[in-house]
Amino acid sequence: LKNETLVHIDAHLDFDWMDGESATIDWTQDIRGIGYVDARKIAVTDGGVIYVAYRKVNKTDSDYQIFISSSSDNGRSWRLANNGKPISDGILKYDQRVPSIIAQGDTIAVAWYGAEPSFGRKNHREIKFSRLAAGGNGLFEPWINIGLIAGYKNQDYWQEHPVLAAKDDRTLYLVWEGQDALNDKQQIKFSRTTDGGKTWDPPKNIVPIPGRTQSRPTLILANDSIYVFGYSAQYNDT
Repeated sequence: LKNETLVHIDAHLDFDWMDGESATIDWTQDIRGIGYVDARKIAVTDGGVIYVAYRKVNKTDSDYQIFISSSSDNGRSWRLANNGKPISDGILKYDQRVPSIIAQGDTIAVAWYGAEPSFGRKNHREIKFSRLAAGGNGLFEPWINIGLIAGYKNQDYWQEHPVLAAKDDRTLYLVWEGQDALNDKQQIKFSRTTDGGKTWDPPKNIVPIPGRTQSRPTLILANDSIYVFGYSAQYNDT
């Protein structure tokens, strides 16, 4: 394949970065295969299994899908998770982008954004979620949309750049940026699940400022609090 990018990681995954050893994880055709750095792309379970999230072209079509690779030997060898299928499986001919991955115990959770096929528009970007439950059969659960934003026209109401954080394997928090019926400029949005991702609270704009673009949120949990960091335009966009 042309223009492939090597996705690689230091084999030891410790602080001994100076030995120069590395291992090939997979190949992707995208120079932005892991998306942007505001969302975590690597996670390690309590059992020591390493997972990485990225996108590459699916073999069955020409569009990008979300793939997960894992290593159970401290990064020395890698294999595609989910029986080699993308966790966005079933969304053919619609690009999927910018995954965020976390581990809680031995459960892996992933959020990303991508076109919603039921709307029939290639650039209709909605936030999606899937997880690999601890003790499961090695397959990620079917993906779902998180708080589907209705009313999409052209590229209105797009949702992008999700970031996950976990309190435990059932309580997860998610932030992202997106537009809605009350805001023609993207706002930083928030949602929560308390059942491991099966259902999510309706999306909420954290501090809406109509007319001002908000972007690239990230979050952490500490001191029994949720901290969200992002940026906003100082004045109304023109």
